[in-house]
Amino acid sequence: MKLTLVFTFLFLNYISIAQNFTQSNESQAGESLTLYVCDDTFPNYDSDNGDGVTWDFSSVTSDAGETTKQLSIQTNSNTDFLSSSKVSSIPSFLETYWSSNVNSKSSQGFIYYTNDNSVGNFEVRFDNDDEKLIDYPSTLNSSLTDTYSGTFINASYASGGSPCSGTISSVIDAKGTLILPGNNTYVNVLRHKVTETTNSTITLPIFGSTSVTVIRVQYDYYGLESSTLPLFSHIDISYDAGGFFSDQITLVLSSVAPGTQASTASVNVLNQSNSINVYPNPVKNFFRLNGDLVGPSELNIIDPNGREVLSYENVENGQIVNIEDLLPGIYFLKVFNNGDSSIVKIVIE
Repeated sequence: MKLTLVFTFLFLNYISIAQNFTQSNESQAGESLTLYVCDDTFPNYDSDNGDGVTWDFSSVTSDAGETTKQLSIQTNSNTDFLSSSKVSSIPSFLETYWSSNVNSKSSQGFIYYTNDNSVGNFEVRFDNDDEKLIDYPSTLNSSLTDTYSGTFINASYASGGSPCSGTISSVIDAKGTLILPGNNTYVNVLRHKVTETTNSTITLPIFGSTSVTVIRVQYDYYGLESSTLPLFSHIDISYDAGGFFSDQITLVLSSVAPGTQASTASVNVLNQSNSINVYPNPVKNFFRLNGDLVGPSELNIIDPNGREVLSYENVENGQIVNIEDLLPGIYFLKVFNNGDSSIVKIVIE
C-alpha cells in the first residue's frame, strides 16, 4: 500500500539569510499551517545536494483525493511521552514528540496512524534512550549519527509493547534555491535529511516471532527567516513485519499551493515600515532605488543561489545603481535601513 501526500505552506516570497539551525529558530508551540495534499509523482531529489543547487517543484499538482491537512505544534500533554515538551501533529497521520535545549533537539518517539487495517496504528517510544535529531548550531554539511532504544507498540500485534532499537543519520546535506508552483522562488534554503531505521520483534498469530522494521527517510527544506517550519518536505515511512504485513506512505510538502500564480508585486517587505521599490524592473544596466529610506542605507544584491554579488554602502533614496556587469536573470536586493530589512526581487535582462 502506498499513499503520497504533498503539504503546502503559505509564505511570503522573500529571501532567507539565516544559515544556522539553532534553538531560537526552531518551531514553537502554537504555530500551525494549512497543508495542501498533492500527487505522488515528484522525486526526493536525493542526488541534488551540496552548495548552490536548485530544486524545481514548480510543476507539482494536486492529489485527486484529500485536499488539505492542518500541521500544528503543540505543548505535549501525552503522559506516555513525559520527557517531551512539544508534539508536532498532522491529524490522522503522524505525531512526533520532541524536546530541545541550546545544544540539540531530540525526539522521544512518534505515533503513526496507518491507513492499512491489517497493520493498525503503531507507536514507538524512545523511553530508554531518546533520539538526537540535530545538534545546535548546525549549517551546511553538519551531520550526526545516533542510536536509540525503547518500546514498540502495535494495537493489533504488540499491544503490550516489545523492545525496540534503532539508528538515525541526520545531515544538512544541501543549500540552494527552491522553486515552487507559480515560479515562487526561495534562495539560501537549507535541506535537512534524516534517515531513521527502527527494529523490533513481535508475535504474529500462526507465524510466531517476527522481525519488524520501520524506516523513515525525510527531506525538509528550510528558509529560516521565512518560517521555523519547512517550506518543502519529502517524507517516506515504511513498515514491514517479516513480509507478512507491510505499509508505506510518502509525503511531499510544499509551501505554495498547486496552481498558485507568481506574485506580480516587485517588492516583498520583511518589515512593513520600510517600503522599497525599483524602477525600471525588469532592469538592463541601471535602476533607481526609491522608498521610505531614513538616511543612508546598505544595499546587497544576491543571486538565486544565495551568493552576494554586489554590495553598496550609504545608498540614498533616488540613487541610481549600476548593475551592468551582472548576467541576465533573477536577483534579490536586500536593503538595510534604520534597523529594518526589505527584499526586492528584480529581473535583469
